[in-house]
Amino acid sequence: MVVHDEEGELEEKLKLIPSCGYELLGYIVIDKDTWWQEYYLPLKELTEKTLSAYSDVEKVRQMVESEQREIEWFDSNPGRNSSVIFVMRLND
Repeated sequence: MVVHDEEGELEEKLKLIPSCGYELLGYIVIDKDTWWQEYYLPLKELTEKTLSAYSDVEKVRQMVESEQREIEWFDSNPGRNSSVIFVMRLND
């Protein structure tokens, strides 16, 4: 099983895995810089291009503005911008 979650309380989550009947095979932390470079910066560039090309289409503008709000949230919440991916298997 693969679970993607926010990084907060990582130690507690690691302790919880075996108590739920799973074996942790590994995990990786995705830091805020990786999120920015790999997801939010390309999203920002795409929204800017889309908005300039389709600014007269109301539905497109609304969708782009929604994505821009997510980018703004990311910028304003630096402590909540890393996550972790757990890889587990059910204990035999």
